[in-house]
Amino acid sequence: PSMCRPYSSLQMLASVSDGSGGGVATINNPGHPRVTTASGFPGMSTLIQRSNQSSLDHAGSSLPKKDKPKRRGKAILPPSLAGEKTKPSMGDCIFEANGGEQVVNLDVWCTPPLPSRADQQDFVLPNHIVHYSRNEDSFRTVLSVLNLFHQFPNLPVTTRIIDIFREIISRIQTQYNLSDTSSHPLPFHERLPIQLLCFTNRGRPNGAHCTAKLTRAPLSECTNLVDLLNNPYDFAVPRWALTRENHFHMFASKYIELPTVDYLNLSKVFLGKEDLVWPHHCISQRVYALFRHDVD
Repeated sequence: PSMCRPYSSLQMLASVSDGSGGGVATINNPGHPRVTTASGFPGMSTLIQRSNQSSLDHAGSSLPKKDKPKRRGKAILPPSLAGEKTKPSMGDCIFEANGGEQVVNLDVWCTPPLPSRADQQDFVLPNHIVHYSRNEDSFRTVLSVLNLFHQFPNLPVTTRIIDIFREIISRIQTQYNLSDTSSHPLPFHERLPIQLLCFTNRGRPNGAHCTAKLTRAPLSECTNLVDLLNNPYDFAVPRWALTRENHFHMFASKYIELPTVDYLNLSKVFLGKEDLVWPHHCISQRVYALFRHDVD
């Protein structure tokens, strides 16, 4: 009688294959199960390959084909309303008069002179003149009641700057006791009590600062509005020099300390709560202290 051995599925398959006569190759090893080199299910690998290929063919016919990645084309502006402008331009403030002459609506901001360095440190005041952007309307209101904001509508672009300053000086002469320098032998445009201001760094904030700074600009006798409008670095900066009403902003400042304002009511000019009329010497300190939070 044959020896009893543990059940083995491989031995069973080998014995079945050996007895079937199907020509399946086996490996005989006495005392061990016979192992076949063929699969236990003849033709199974072929069926699996056919099934996989059928699945791939079906997926290829049903799934969308992948196109080649498109190259990045030229940037296209989004649709906008007809006539809408994306950026302001200095040409928006130039108009043509009836005779064909080019004119502008000019706003002149005469800022008070900076206080002394001692006052700047004691009252935490700015040490440079800036363009007040966050409180632009409020600053204009204060300058208006102080008679330091002047408008010139429909002014020819060929108007000289010294002629504009002459007109402003005549308007504020009695209020601020400006000295008369018309009889001085030196050139008049270099002795004006009002000096022209220009932007620094093309009107762009520099470093950690967020406000555009202004500084004194040289002025010649023949400088006119066209020269300022054609200078995008110092004067014609659309972001700051062009108003919502398409007015051109020109900035100026008094060179020496602002003279005493006689009989001024601080409450009426938004510089204090005093309702009494007194002569004041501290206009610059009060104006710059009122807007110190608009300076970084």
